[in-house]
Amino acid sequence: MELAANPAILFLDEPTSGLDSRAAVVVMRVVSKIAATGRAVLCTIHQPSSDVFFCFDSCLLLRSGGRTVFFGELGAEACNLVSYFEHTKNEAGELPQCPKGTNPASWMLDVIGAGLSGSLRRANAHKSGRHGAAAAAAKPFDYADEFDQSELSRRQLAELAEVKRPAATGAELQIRLEDFDIPLSVQLRCVVTRGFVSYWRDSQMNLGRILMLVFISLIFGIVYVQLDEGSYSGLTSKTAAVFSTAGL
Repeated sequence: MELAANPAILFLDEPTSGLDSRAAVVVMRVVSKIAATGRAVLCTIHQPSSDVFFCFDSCLLLRSGGRTVFFGELGAEACNLVSYFEHTKNEAGELPQCPKGTNPASWMLDVIGAGLSGSLRRANAHKSGRHGAAAAAAKPFDYADEFDQSELSRRQLAELAEVKRPAATGAELQIRLEDFDIPLSVQLRCVVTRGFVSYWRDSQMNLGRILMLVFISLIFGIVYVQLDEGSYSGLTSKTAAVFSTAGL
């Protein structure tokens, strides 16, 4: 339904939620075809399968706190993402390796410590005493800091600065509101005409409303006939009847 308006940008908030694996793949393949037509598609997703993850062109990976851990083109079967983490040392000073056949989306979470194995690794490190006083005094390892110092981040910042720079020969965009202002009389005429056309097209519903009002009017007229307005109870009843009919 939203695509019928031909939007320039399509925002999708977890479009695969509540779907089985096959339906999720079908949906993301359709989204990938939409993006191939030139429409920008921004999509959030949590721990996708490899088939779903490979449908994405680029990935923005955020850790807790909203800091960027990776941002860039994924490449064929997320080869760029895998290569980036395989060439970035972890907290132990080792280069992680992605086992063959492993889902890169789950592997990258384990690498940065957001997956199940990362939680177990931190728990084991805490039990073994690696987080002692000396470790607490040192700055903790953070993949977000590694990304800020990476060549990929520098290239992106340079590209962003280039995009933000105004063109030397570009004319300044000027918009005059009076060119789009419509008089109040024209707006009122259009709205009233549209309302009457809507009522005319739905004649059965209008007939039902009229019959219902006549029926309710007869009921109120019979109930409050010969009402004594001189007493407090009679005046209260008449006031209640006026409010009831006004609400209908």
